[in-house]
Amino acid sequence: MDPDAVLGPVDPQLGTQQGGYYPAVSILKALEQPNANRDDQTLILGDMSKKAIGQVRELVYSLIQDGMPEDQAQQTDRNAQQRTLDSRLSNQF
Repeated sequence: MDPDAVLGPVDPQLGTQQGGYYPAVSILKALEQPNANRDDQTLILGDMSKKAIGQVRELVYSLIQDGMPEDQAQQTDRNAQQRTLDSRLSNQF
């Protein structure tokens, strides 16, 4: 990345054209709620959400690791992910 580059919120979105697109963290949050009538598509989106968040974390880390020490890069990555999750949760209320 350029030394003056800024990395904004990282927020993978999943879904379909027919059903709309949703933030991966919101899909995972929905799966935490008990629901015996959950359909297969929701479960599949949950699995894909976990994978998408993992892939984004790897990407963020790969972009920032060259410009700072490894422990600082890992902490920055964790902070970026947590800010995305926090902003999603605070916007729900």
